[in-house]
Amino acid sequence: MIVLSMFFACSEITKTDTSDDTTSESAWMLYAHPCVGNRTDAMWMDDANTIFVGCGSTTSGEGLYQSTDGGTSWDSVSAANDFFATMRVNSISRAADGNLYVAGTGGNNARVVYLDSSDSLQEFYRKPDSGAQSWQTFQVGTFRVDSSGRAISESLTGSDVIYWPSDNGEYVNGYGWWGATDIEGGGAQILDLEVAGDRFYGVGSTISQPPYFFYESDSGMGDSFAMEAVRLVEDGLSSFEGEVWDIAIDSAGDFLLAGVNQGVDTGVLWYNTSSNPYTTADWALVSVADSIPVDNNNATRFYGACRAGDTMVAVGDYSQKGDGLVAFSTDGGSSWNYPDTASEGIGVLSKCQIVDGMVYITGADGLFAQLDLSKL
Repeated sequence: MIVLSMFFACSEITKTDTSDDTTSESAWMLYAHPCVGNRTDAMWMDDANTIFVGCGSTTSGEGLYQSTDGGTSWDSVSAANDFFATMRVNSISRAADGNLYVAGTGGNNARVVYLDSSDSLQEFYRKPDSGAQSWQTFQVGTFRVDSSGRAISESLTGSDVIYWPSDNGEYVNGYGWWGATDIEGGGAQILDLEVAGDRFYGVGSTISQPPYFFYESDSGMGDSFAMEAVRLVEDGLSSFEGEVWDIAIDSAGDFLLAGVNQGVDTGVLWYNTSSNPYTTADWALVSVADSIPVDNNNATRFYGACRAGDTMVAVGDYSQKGDGLVAFSTDGGSSWNYPDTASEGIGVLSKCQIVDGMVYITGADGLFAQLDLSKL
């Protein structure tokens, strides 16, 4: 384990102030963070003021950045020898133990590190120096820890999974876990995962599979990684060619899933209609095509989702135009709205989080925004 002291480098970025008499009532407040590129891979908010972002999969994707004033200004989060300055950050989360876990690809082959209660940097996992197996060497996509110290790391680019069955325990290979399920196509790829109530949940698919929701059974995993699978469409691959890229879980344990139906170039969402959504019938599908006709200029995709009770928000883009796409419901999914983004000059949107009724969104080219749904 390495221990490094943390400090904040002075690379402040301030908000873009576009307010005037004609825009003062806009639902959007636009800011900029230093994590540039075609997307922002990770965003975590401790509260309405404290925000972290990373963009490890972009061309210039090194660094972890923090705002302590709600997005108005940003600093690099650094450590001894500028550790984060050369880390490609793909996952950020505050776990039940109070640590801020940061995952991706860093110096000395570090894959997962965390900032503890004294703001010291600790190494959780690094790629083995020799004899490494493929499931030990991948670039981490999402990493999550439950309150007992169990942890999961999924691959950004493949089907590999590493699982830690206990706090401070040895990790195990989770590859091939789908063999105990009835998933179509003989494989599975987790594209995003979350932990809630000390149970792990995920979403994913491959190009030869329909979309799936994954969940940990009531009996838990034990010493081996295992998840159950729910196909999200009745007719399987014949009716849906696409992917689910994000899973959001609110404090009540309700879900919103975001992705795309590649077969018809349309962003799609699912939300649960049951407190135990473990069959296909327990999920409602929302398609952008139901409200926005699909043509060469209206192909859509969702990359991120967030939920707080009856308020559900998904973000993405119009893939041909490069404009941002937002869908929201404030009545539990009974109706959906698609506010204009082009007039605000808003591009591709990646992640969102709802805090105290305000929607916080990040995306391409360092965009960070506050969206007040009550003004739409």
